[in-house]
Amino acid sequence: LGMFALATASTFSLPYLFNACPPSLVTLSVSTHCYLWLLQRLRFREVAVREREQEGGTEPLFTGNRSWIQAYSAFMGVGGLVIPWILCLNNPDKYFRLLGPHLYLLMYQVVLEAASKNWAKPVRLLVPIAFNSFRIPQLERWRSIVFDPFAQFTMNAAKDFSPFDKAFCTVSCLAWTLNLFVFLIPFVYTAMLDPKHQPPAKATPSGNDDTVS
Repeated sequence: LGMFALATASTFSLPYLFNACPPSLVTLSVSTHCYLWLLQRLRFREVAVREREQEGGTEPLFTGNRSWIQAYSAFMGVGGLVIPWILCLNNPDKYFRLLGPHLYLLMYQVVLEAASKNWAKPVRLLVPIAFNSFRIPQLERWRSIVFDPFAQFTMNAAKDFSPFDKAFCTVSCLAWTLNLFVFLIPFVYTAMLDPKHQPPAKATPSGNDDTVS
């Protein structure tokens, strides 16, 4: 019930969210979507077909105890989506201009990941990597405003930030940076490139089996 209420309030707050996003960020996200779609259509279409045909025939990416993956996903979901939305809904004038770009990128990423569920895995994994890369500069902008007393005067919001604001923006910047450079790239993406996680290529006839009598 709480998540439903949060989702409903978030939907009605979308105009605030888009007003807080610079047009360049919207252009960047849409162009990335188009590029990944073309990459899937022109280069990875057959890979996606083989993956669907061999579903269940490759080793899972995460083996053994997966409880840490669930805990990690819950931590990033609460810290990256739930708490920012609650802050924005509680004080729109203060937080939407600070957290709007981050929330926009996160929501676009969720929608694109859902829309790309039939794409090849290498292309699908580029979605969180790309949007996490776009998110880090926006979080750094948020951190600089919170910690810079002169930058605060440029905002149409409260000119004072609580210790919670400073701690939360610091943890968010650190968490999303580690998510990109410690989890997604060196762990998830490199593991996905391992042959045991890839479907075998289709055998093509060589034409060398013909015999002459």
